[in-house]
Amino acid sequence: VSKAPVATKPVTDAPETEPTTEFIPVDRTLSLVEDYADVLTDSEETDLIAKLEALGEANDIEVGVVTVDSYEGKDPQAFADDFYDYNGYGYGENDDGFIVVFNTGEGDGNRNLWISTHGKGIDLLTDMEIDVIIEMMINPIKNGDFAGAFDAFVEESESAIDESISLLAIPLAIAIGFGIAFLIV
Repeated sequence: VSKAPVATKPVTDAPETEPTTEFIPVDRTLSLVEDYADVLTDSEETDLIAKLEALGEANDIEVGVVTVDSYEGKDPQAFADDFYDYNGYGYGENDDGFIVVFNTGEGDGNRNLWISTHGKGIDLLTDMEIDVIIEMMINPIKNGDFAGAFDAFVEESESAIDESISLLAIPLAIAIGFGIAFLIV
């Protein structure tokens, strides 16, 4: 007759706590530009931060740029989403904003770009607009002009946001027009 192994529980004085997988929001402690791959000069980084702050303040969002040499074994979307979430990026209670992550591929051979959107950022940048932004960044990156690529990111993001806001104004204008007509009638 054989006996099944018996699981034993270690005895400690510490009270048992349940592990949690709940996301706990934090305040952002990192810069709007985190250049871990060191592709920007200090002055380029300072200029880019100023542009990102202006874009964010004008639209009540937070916009960031991150460069890395590796996604640390994650896929691009998971890395970008986790970086945004776990480093406290975002404006307001819905963490409105977006970041672009550029992986130089030096560490894992996966050179690419990924834009992660959150809260209001999801509505401001459609998938089509994200494709356009990335397309505008590719040639400067190919030419080694990383500052130019991130300037294109800011300019194209600003253009996409302006278009999104304009499109949102159309239904509002129609609703106001109907409201005024209803009051007159």
